[in-house]
Formats: sequence, C-alpha cells, structure tokens
Amino acid sequence: MPLPGWTHTKDGGRYYESKCPDSPGWTDEEKQQVNDLRARQMELVTHIFAHDFWASCPDPVTARSALNHVTAPGAASTRDG
Repeated sequence: MPLPGWTHTKDGGRYYESKCPDSPGWTDEEKQQVNDLRARQMELVTHIFAHDFWASCPDPVTARSALNHVTAPGAASTRDG
C-alpha cells in the first residue's frame, strides 16, 4: 500500500526541517515474500507450541514464559542494564 510522503518545516513549529518522499508501496514479489514468511512463521509456531514436550511440563505456561529470560551461552545479556 503506497503511503504519502511528508515535509516538516521550522515554520510549522518543528525543531528541524525534514522530508520523506512518497512510498511506492510493495511490489507483487515483496507481497508474496511477506505472505510466505508469515505462513512459515505460523507453521513453526504451531509446531513448537503443540510439541509433545509441553505435555510433560506440570505448568507449560510458566515453562514457556521462563524461556523469555534465558540467555544463549556466550551471549551478552541485555537485561542486566
């Protein structure tokens, strides 16, 4: 979907001037690629979410939530802020 560009000027109350040209929108090839990636994402989410492993967990919701706080070995943690 094409989006209109914009121009902001200091006269319009902005701190600095900026502009962006009109967006041409996505090509048919780009739209198809996005649709393919979204379909693959849904396939993977379904596979992971419905995996037999979760049936062995006494509290699968808590177990899944705990994965959000796991840092890969050797990776720097961004949560230690």
